[in-house]
Amino acid sequence: MLRLLICVLFLSRFHAGFADSMSISVQPYMPAEQNMPGDAQALWDEYVFNTVATRTLQNGCEPMQVRPPSRAAYRGVIILLHGFTSCPKQYNAMAAELSQLGYHVLLPLLPGHGGLADNELDAQTFLPRTNNWFNYDAFARWLNKLAGSIAQGEVHIGGLCLGGTVAMRSLQLAPHLYKSSVLFSPFFEVSARLLGRIGRLLGRVTDVLNIRNGFELPIALQDEEICQGIERDQLGRVGYCRTRLTNLIAVARFAHFVKVNSKPLSVPVQTMIVANDPVAHPEVTISLVEANLTLGPTRNALCVMNESASHSFFSTTDLPMPKPWLPQLHLQLGRFFQRSEFLQSGESSSYSWSRAGRSVASCALWP
Repeated sequence: MLRLLICVLFLSRFHAGFADSMSISVQPYMPAEQNMPGDAQALWDEYVFNTVATRTLQNGCEPMQVRPPSRAAYRGVIILLHGFTSCPKQYNAMAAELSQLGYHVLLPLLPGHGGLADNELDAQTFLPRTNNWFNYDAFARWLNKLAGSIAQGEVHIGGLCLGGTVAMRSLQLAPHLYKSSVLFSPFFEVSARLLGRIGRLLGRVTDVLNIRNGFELPIALQDEEICQGIERDQLGRVGYCRTRLTNLIAVARFAHFVKVNSKPLSVPVQTMIVANDPVAHPEVTISLVEANLTLGPTRNALCVMNESASHSFFSTTDLPMPKPWLPQLHLQLGRFFQRSEFLQSGESSSYSWSRAGRSVASCALWP
């Protein structure tokens, strides 16, 4: 008996020491009913471990899951994908609201994103580049594997910017896996404003034949005043304001790949864009939605946030600006996921685009 007691004590101390030495925190035991049914929880846990153990990540950039409270009837899983050069924490507030409705909310980290480094560009060392842009497609396929392993309840998918592009690709490959989808400022082509900035930068390349070096040039995704005064100084974010041209080309190639493979979808898709978006081209998104998504049996809605809203208009961790539309947005998104009720639309948006005579409804989320 004494030997057995000593052995148990030794093993418990060894296990504690092993856990303390790991680079990730050990989550407390959760009742089985709070885990995702089927093989999904094990698949997710393996993904999180491999992601966190292989790189040092910024705070809030780890893949996260928000379980529904025990008092809420379990409804299913919602997968939400963050934007280009950003992190899962963009969805902190939204995930908390949706979990209260009985959803197990998953916030993955896009391939190569979220790295921690003193230099912005060093933080993006692992972002997909021109030669491996298809990593985004591979991730969309893995998401479908995860969705297919959920044995009970609904599955929904959505994303911001590049995350919206990945979500669309997952829908293209396996629409039957998802009950609905929501796209926030999805990226299908670079905006005219950002394209002009890239053109000016490439115009300064002295040796136009040395295109590889040109691909390594840094591109500013935001104005420097916003980057330094808000993103870096106030929010402490690394890698959000600037990226290499090769990383942006990878996103553009993936987006083009998704565009040419677009097809009518019967899955309800709620799309929201921002007028004069500085990153994702709004008119291209409108054209893609009208040409493909609205052709299915279920009409898919599209509405425009006015230009006072930022590109990541739902995030409470991005630009610290007033977002009076958030309470209504969370309320209406809950209805959309629960009952496939599209967001309420206001009058025709004042946003003008190239197809004369066609109007896009504004998102009626605040007075």
